[in-house]
Amino acid sequence: MNAAGSVAAALFVYVILAAAALPFLRPEYDGSINWISDYAVGRLGWLQSSAFVATGAGVFTLLIGLVRLGPATWTVRTGLVFLAALAPGMCVAALFQTDLPGHP
Repeated sequence: MNAAGSVAAALFVYVILAAAALPFLRPEYDGSINWISDYAVGRLGWLQSSAFVATGAGVFTLLIGLVRLGPATWTVRTGLVFLAALAPGMCVAALFQTDLPGHP
């Protein structure tokens, strides 16, 4: 695995650990009826926001690795366009908190 792959894997492990910990740290949210972005509001919101940033950074790092080492077929290039759109989108999700249902 190259350096980009190792960094992306480490970032995604952090995201998985944060997503696994948040239901225990914030039991007032039910994951079956609430969006994951609801965890970014209130106490410990920084943890979900950091997971959004880590997802964006991981996708961007994965994108770099695939551009450098991946095959150059049209399907791969199409997928890279989608990854390029996802990376900044996840970072933007960290900047703007969601509106919780029933709150002003």
